[in-house]
Amino acid sequence: MQTTVADLNRDGRPDVVCSTNSGLYITLNASTSSTVSFVNLTQVFDKAITSFGNSPAVGDVDGDGFVDIIANAFDGTYLLRGKGDGTFQPATKLGPLEARALNIVVGDVNGDGSLDIVGLPTSAPDLNAAVLLLPHRDLVTIPHIGTPAAASLVHLGVQASVTVSADGNYLYAMGSFGRLTVYRQSDLAVIQQIAGFDPSDRIVVSPDNTSVWVLSVANSRFQSYVRDVATGSITARITVDGVAATDMAFKDQSAYITDALGRLSVFGTFTGFPGTLWPLQTFANGVAGVGGLDQVSRVIVSDDGRSVYVASAEQGTIAVFDRDPALGLLTFIQSVKNGLEGVLGLRGIAGLASKTFNGIQYVFAIGRDDDRWSRSTGTQSRTV
Repeated sequence: MQTTVADLNRDGRPDVVCSTNSGLYITLNASTSSTVSFVNLTQVFDKAITSFGNSPAVGDVDGDGFVDIIANAFDGTYLLRGKGDGTFQPATKLGPLEARALNIVVGDVNGDGSLDIVGLPTSAPDLNAAVLLLPHRDLVTIPHIGTPAAASLVHLGVQASVTVSADGNYLYAMGSFGRLTVYRQSDLAVIQQIAGFDPSDRIVVSPDNTSVWVLSVANSRFQSYVRDVATGSITARITVDGVAATDMAFKDQSAYITDALGRLSVFGTFTGFPGTLWPLQTFANGVAGVGGLDQVSRVIVSDDGRSVYVASAEQGTIAVFDRDPALGLLTFIQSVKNGLEGVLGLRGIAGLASKTFNGIQYVFAIGRDDDRWSRSTGTQSRTV
């Protein structure tokens, strides 16, 4: 189960989209400056969402000015075109037969001013294809999945992850054979391949496009690469063994890394030194009053840059840190745990997102029991 936020009814407030094993749900934000309220919990798609690569993607992919939703079901990938009022047209299946895409992201990949849908295939006839690229103009007429040229079918495998560079020019994919492949977006040509990874390794591209990071829990390894902005190729910079990094988030000149040992580390990044981090702070679970970091798996920085949230799916906790926007340093504030002090919905956290509206910061989480959780700035946590 995953969650994401978007303004589905054009009222300027972040609404919530949740994927579950019973389908896709939305709830609309009716909050004001003094109250937090979400209304009209509605199922908009009744097919079971797959248990992997299932985060719903949102964006105006058909160019009509309304937010659309892209969702994965077991029999394929579907587009729900928004009407701009919080309702959607009937779902349209994308691609032939039972083709399905994993780890879908939305962005203007080819620079034509229109949003594209990028994902990875799981079934024939596109089993070994690099990516699925669906320009919005084709979705309006004849939906199809664009398959790369034969030269690009290079052992990517299934259940892979894909990350798009911040400039939108290159794709970085990790396949089930443990091979990292770099693709040029314009023609999906293979630029580079590097073997020796685990299929579960996570790829992160820095916001300034100068470095690529590979996080490996399976191999207890953390690697950085210097990225050539012109060609997209990467060169190994640093390898740190014994660090089972689980997630990484960037904001300005700061990086935040969680690991399997229950730590959150703060690093500085500096222009001219790509692929290099300078340690600034480390928070450990149970040390100096810090809690909620046991078995952490997800870290995000709030959209206003003033908070950092760290989630543990195993423990059902979220740790909250205040962030100094100028220095990037953190101060531990609190941790909330599923089942304590009225907090629900954090059991098995699968997704985490943040959005600020009217000066109030909301954090949305989805857990195995399908409850939602939010926190508004300066108040205790509450169930939505």
